[in-house]
Amino acid sequence: MKSVVLYIDKISEPMEELAIKSFPDTLQLKFLYPKNGQKGSLTEAHYILDTHAQVTKDTIDASPNLKMIQRTGVGYDNVDVEYAASKNIPVSVTLGTNASSVAELVVLYMLTLFRNIIILDRQSKEGIWDNWKYRHKSFELFGKTVGIIGGGFIGREVMKRLKPFGVSLVYHDVNRLSPQLEEELGVEYREKNALLVLSDVVSLHVPWSENNRWLIGTDELALMKKTAILINTSRGPVVNQNALVDAIRRGSIAGAGLDVFDPEPFHKDSDILKFDNIITTPHVGAATKDNFSRAYVFCAKNILNMEQGIKAENIVNMT
Repeated sequence: MKSVVLYIDKISEPMEELAIKSFPDTLQLKFLYPKNGQKGSLTEAHYILDTHAQVTKDTIDASPNLKMIQRTGVGYDNVDVEYAASKNIPVSVTLGTNASSVAELVVLYMLTLFRNIIILDRQSKEGIWDNWKYRHKSFELFGKTVGIIGGGFIGREVMKRLKPFGVSLVYHDVNRLSPQLEEELGVEYREKNALLVLSDVVSLHVPWSENNRWLIGTDELALMKKTAILINTSRGPVVNQNALVDAIRRGSIAGAGLDVFDPEPFHKDSDILKFDNIITTPHVGAATKDNFSRAYVFCAKNILNMEQGIKAENIVNMT
């Protein structure tokens, strides 16, 4: 009898089709909330496939046949990993598959904010032809200093994409890269506060942990240039959102690009939405067909390995 892989997110019909095409016939891919696919339940699931849905203690207890929880992304703050470990259930993530998708979004934020694209697009569509108003506060990336906080898969992909723009790259990470890799990427190490003072753009690429809560708060924002922008595609609580709003309101920094928030989703009356120089997107850094084509194939292969007695890759909660 085939093992059941249960996708527990509410996904779109095209993404459901992509998932079905990515999994072999030797596994039964079912959906908790199907569009056209096969309906499944937690009670029959041998593997849980998860993107954004919460995998709680109750979810795990409702899945008596569960062998593994397979994430389609790199984060796992939506999974009770400790409880899963206590039940001897590994939790696997898809390291690296989303790096290029997120990195491209980060560069897009930089260009959009520096050139005031959101404002100019809206004004043009409203019939406002004022091509002088923003010239004194529109900038190139060329010649700027970009500070990357977090030198993992995504941070390094951002560095690679920025090199052709002629920027100076600095980074900070609790685990410094090797001298060889620093040279290859063209980056220089800086302590966090020094990076904040120096950078025209600060981009955050740290994993979520309580140690990283409010990594950027009032004190850190005060160190940044008034012309600098902040980009966060990691996790919402990494930035003190109230402090960021206050800094934007007072003109302490020039703008922000945010794909993640605290909480998610944000309230429709959130102060975050009141500023033209804050770009907001609904946690879509990894949300490309290209990324999920890679991620689904990895997930299927990882689950097949488990079925064949081969240790799954990228387990985050067990040794």
